[in-house]
Amino acid sequence: MRKSFVTKVKALAMALAVFSSVFAANPETAKAESNINLNQLYTISTTGVEKLDYSFQTPQSGYFRVRAAITDYRYLDGGKDVLGSARVKLVYDYTNYLEAYLSDSDGYKTSPNYSLPAGKTVKLSFDCLNTNRKYTLSFVVETQSPANFEKEYNDTSSKANKIKVKKSYSGIINGDNVNDVDWYVFKAPKTGNYKFSVVNTSEDDWLNYFYVTGYKSKHSPDSKYPESLVSAGNGWYKSKKIRLKKGKKYYIKINNGSRASSSYIVRATKVK
Repeated sequence: MRKSFVTKVKALAMALAVFSSVFAANPETAKAESNINLNQLYTISTTGVEKLDYSFQTPQSGYFRVRAAITDYRYLDGGKDVLGSARVKLVYDYTNYLEAYLSDSDGYKTSPNYSLPAGKTVKLSFDCLNTNRKYTLSFVVETQSPANFEKEYNDTSSKANKIKVKKSYSGIINGDNVNDVDWYVFKAPKTGNYKFSVVNTSEDDWLNYFYVTGYKSKHSPDSKYPESLVSAGNGWYKSKKIRLKKGKKYYIKINNGSRASSSYIVRATKVK
């Protein structure tokens, strides 16, 4: 039991009325583990030191991120206050993917982008850290679904995502406490020479980096594409020319380095 209510924003009028009637009329009965929708803006009002717990299912394709803000912060008697703070956490499979702090002076803050297997449950929580205050928080779990985006789990060579020539494939290496690895496999459509290229597309500076390695087979690193650090803003990292017979497979391994999440593009190109 807790003194809080949740109201949906940006919903159809009928859905909004139903939702509001349930939570506004019976604030004491709001469940601690409320399931929330993707791409739906929510507003939460609460008082005191309180943890608000929610959950959502990861998108069927693409990636997601969380945007949240303390939109109002007051004394219980209604007077405006400042320096309100709240902690936001994102947990998947008992692992903390995000732990950050909101301030009423920050406006909306946006988490890194995350790529997880489709249809999995992620827990999102807010801890209101100031006693005897009334908080209003707003948040949304946003999703994007680019073409040719990685499919998790692709964390081993046996589960590698397939790539082809003349196409670009994108993905995300989850940062922070997560030991994320993305594997790709290319099967030569004909005998010839090929090159493989990877670029870090993160907007952060060069301190955002990951590692890329080429493999001649599932377990054999290739000296023509040795493990290398790929920093944001440093352009494409390309392999040497690699000769492959028709049907031969070549693997690309991308694994995290910096604490921040990293986005990337990977390509296979036929050359002379």
